[in-house]
Amino acid sequence: HEEIKAEPKVEVKDVPAPVPEVKQTAIEPVAEPEPTPPADLSGWIIYTTTDGEDINFWNTAAVNSCIDEFGAYIGPNGERYIHVKSIPEDFQGGFYNFKNLKTIDLTHVDFSNCKTLKNLFYESSSVEKIDMSGLNLQNVTDMSYMFENCANLKELKLKGIDATNAETMESMFKECTSLEEVDFTGVKSSRCSNTYAMFMNCGSLKSYNLAQVGECQKEFTSVMFLGCKSLKTIDLSAMNWKLIGMEDDYKISSTIKGCSPSEIKIPAILTDYVMSIALMGVESDGTLYYPKGSDPKSAIAFLQSGGRK
Repeated sequence: HEEIKAEPKVEVKDVPAPVPEVKQTAIEPVAEPEPTPPADLSGWIIYTTTDGEDINFWNTAAVNSCIDEFGAYIGPNGERYIHVKSIPEDFQGGFYNFKNLKTIDLTHVDFSNCKTLKNLFYESSSVEKIDMSGLNLQNVTDMSYMFENCANLKELKLKGIDATNAETMESMFKECTSLEEVDFTGVKSSRCSNTYAMFMNCGSLKSYNLAQVGECQKEFTSVMFLGCKSLKTIDLSAMNWKLIGMEDDYKISSTIKGCSPSEIKIPAILTDYVMSIALMGVESDGTLYYPKGSDPKSAIAFLQSGGRK
């Protein structure tokens, strides 16, 4: 018999099933949401700067005591936001010497606990616009030197502020050489009695109307308008001057010394003597002058006519 050889065993290995090709899809990064302005502006200071950069420093002691948040949003006009708690009792020099501050809106900030705003914007020489209208400043007693040396300040809104207990506004606007007018409509300042040099050297100031002040003690002190070379209209008819002796005569005359208005209204109670000196000014060479005429009689006639040409 022929020998039958057995077939060699073939080892069968498991073959994995083919894996279907998976196409990779790129994952788009999720865009960060754009910062938006605060929905509730309570407590937010809104400001712009001259160079588009942030304030050079927010490191005055007064500001540091109340800042609690910096806003991320920068508006189309470069406006920025900083959030503060209630302004403290002593906010003296709060924005002192902020050299690149251009505009600032404080109307949403709580000043109800504040007692002093002395030197608030002192020497912030680049600021052009300040809005403080409608603020409750009832507890503030000292508003002296608030805007002194703000040489580029052109627009200042104080309409409707309640400064009932402010006792001094000495040199409040001194050396604000670009300031043309201040809106005092509805301002309450019934205890204010010191306005020494309040507008001194405000060379661009064109008019002043005391009648805009809703409530004011209306006692004015010397050199209030000294150096106000552009001042053409002064309405002081709402003043409640009590003329007792030479001291009051001096106070009245020195109030308007150093400016040459073409129209002025003053209280009818003024005596002829006081009227004769009320518009007296001093030229740079020391000589005296009267805005209308060169003798006291002309000045008296001018005032008796109601201050009109």
